[in-house]
Amino acid sequence: MTTNNETQNKSNPERLSLPVYIYIELPGECAAQCSLCPIKRGGPRREPISYDSLAEFTGGISKSITKVILTGGEPLNYPEIKNLCRHLDSVKLPYSIMTGSLWNESAGEVINFLKELKYLTNVTFSIHGSDSDAHNFFTQTESFSKVMNALSLCRDNGIPFNTCSVLGSFNKLQIKSLVKTVLSAGSTGHTFQRYIGPIKQSITLYKSDFKQAVSYINGMKKMGLPVKMDNCIPQCCDTEDTFCRAGVLSCTIDQCGNVKGCSFADINFGNITQIPLKSIWKKQTMRKWAETIPEECSLCSASYYCLGGCKSLRERFRIECDPLMEGPVETAKNVEIIISEEILDKPAVKNFRERKEKFGILVMKDEDCIPLSAETKTILKLFDGKTTFREIRQKSEEAFALAALLYQKGYLS
Repeated sequence: MTTNNETQNKSNPERLSLPVYIYIELPGECAAQCSLCPIKRGGPRREPISYDSLAEFTGGISKSITKVILTGGEPLNYPEIKNLCRHLDSVKLPYSIMTGSLWNESAGEVINFLKELKYLTNVTFSIHGSDSDAHNFFTQTESFSKVMNALSLCRDNGIPFNTCSVLGSFNKLQIKSLVKTVLSAGSTGHTFQRYIGPIKQSITLYKSDFKQAVSYINGMKKMGLPVKMDNCIPQCCDTEDTFCRAGVLSCTIDQCGNVKGCSFADINFGNITQIPLKSIWKKQTMRKWAETIPEECSLCSASYYCLGGCKSLRERFRIECDPLMEGPVETAKNVEIIISEEILDKPAVKNFRERKEKFGILVMKDEDCIPLSAETKTILKLFDGKTTFREIRQKSEEAFALAALLYQKGYLS
């Protein structure tokens, strides 16, 4: 619903036919009691979606999206997790798993299972402090040692993993030591997530402290460390490349099969056991939820992709704008993209999927995408793993410019 102080963003390009990637909340029991967990918020218990329905759904979308992210609860405690992962392997749909390491099976059994999976891109471990006091305080369980043991087992068995933590007052002084801890353990990167929940003095970071923490994290990133903030922060608060993708590039399927913008959203727009996802995604109510922004954001040059910060936070607490919002910003100017001489004689290898849209072609990689015109189809055929960047440049400057852009963003290697 749009209030008197909200407006639907008119500058957005045509809505995509489907999300780029999807979160799936699996009904696996989790012993942790994390304060922000949407699954622990209460409400009536409902019948979870069946494995057969999940298998049919993921099989149907396997060629149209980049990946699914299996979350929970604890996804590795979902009774059908092995069957589901093997099914995703069979339909060649990449997937990642988010876990808190509180597994019903032994760590060794879980690791052996993960080792056999073909389309598992990585495991994301939640770790909320560099010591047991901070981590166990947030999870309300004695789980720090279990997480550290799981990290070691993944590293020793060649299972790619990254890590994430909620940023709060309980761990704001541990940012440096936390990053050092997880990178030393073998994490390929660490993400700090914004706390989206009721105000708690022991957890909530107030705006000045939050901005200081974000500035410190961005400083580490500029030094080359693989760290970043999560993606629901207004551009005017955090000038890095962060924006809320919920309802625009991604959606969440909850444990009952309901489609929501994200895990923290209260509104569901339909159930995948009753309505195809494509039809739910096209609903005007879902588009309006995704693209409605605070009125003052309509004057901002970043509004077409920032969308005013966290939509679920505004929705849940019935506030007009994200508390971190500060005011309009200027978007960065385009920077010339240069491919070095040593790269020119290498073949252009695709690292992306592509999908036909009304406006042309959407190239997708992981949690990102680039819209292209239909005319670029002939250029995309050049990225065959054989034609070099130099040969592409000899064919046309337009083809080389696109190749350079895709290479810079990791869509080509």
